[in-house]
Amino acid sequence: MDALNSVIAAVAVSWTALELRWRGFDRTCGGLLARADGVTDSQIEGLVEAYRRTAILPWSSCLSRSAALCRALRRRQVPAVLRIGALPAGGALLAHAWVELDGHPLTDPPGIVDDFPVLSRPRPAARR
Repeated sequence: MDALNSVIAAVAVSWTALELRWRGFDRTCGGLLARADGVTDSQIEGLVEAYRRTAILPWSSCLSRSAALCRALRRRQVPAVLRIGALPAGGALLAHAWVELDGHPLTDPPGIVDDFPVLSRPRPAARR
């Protein structure tokens, strides 16, 4: 099952990376910024690890991995939230995306994301 999760994660991250380019951020991630329980902690940890492994893909970014993981968790009724933060760094803007559950980061150690002021806040998903 671990290998299957890794393959599914690689496909999902790849698709999300393409979707971000073609559809843009709002259409790809808009509904993931809001809060959406039936999965065990070990299943969540397995999914997080599978999506973490996709970092080796050349087109994988923290945004594509986080958006794909957030979607996978929400499909399983886990109220995960996509977070995006930015930090000024020497005249540039350093940005990072991660997934939180109950206010705790799933995809990064807490110390890493603490440095990034959050740009995205929960909001209701757009109605279609």
